[in-house]
Amino acid sequence: MRKLTLLAALLAGALVAACASGENVMLDEPPLSDTCENLNGRFRATNLRFTSLTDPGVYRDVDAMGGTYAVSFTNGMYRAEYGEPGLTPVTYSGPYGVEGERIVFTDTGPVRGIELGQAGVECRVIGDTVVMYDDQARYDFDGDGILEPAILQVDLDRY
Repeated sequence: MRKLTLLAALLAGALVAACASGENVMLDEPPLSDTCENLNGRFRATNLRFTSLTDPGVYRDVDAMGGTYAVSFTNGMYRAEYGEPGLTPVTYSGPYGVEGERIVFTDTGPVRGIELGQAGVECRVIGDTVVMYDDQARYDFDGDGILEPAILQVDLDRY
C-alpha cells in the first residue's frame, strides 16, 4: 500500500487530526512566520505538482486535473485530505514536527500512486503561502502501479 508521509503532499503532501475541533480560522490572524514550526490554521493547495526525476518533461499538475489537497494545523497536530481526480479523498492526521527546514508528518496513510521521502518535506513560509517541496517523492505517472522518482511541490494558501 502506498503511503503519504505528510500532506499530500505533498502531495502529496498533501500533499490534518486534532485540528478538526471545529475552530474557525479568523480572517484577522497574524501573518505567518517564515518557518513551518508553529503553523496554525487551514490551508488549501493552489499548486500541487509532481515532476518526473527521470524525465523532467513529464509532470502532473494534480490540482489542475481536479485533485485537491487541504491541511489544517493546530497545536502540533495536522489533519490533511488528499483527493486525486475522480477518486474519493483520503484523510490523514497526527502530530507533526519540524527538523531544520523539513516538516515531518508522523502519521501515514495510503495514497494511490504517491509516496513521499522518508524524512518529510522541505517547508517554507512566504507571506501567507506555505511552500512544501520533496525531491525524494515517488509518483505513478502512467497508472501502471509502479512508483517513479519525482519532485513534489505544493503551494498552500490560508483559507
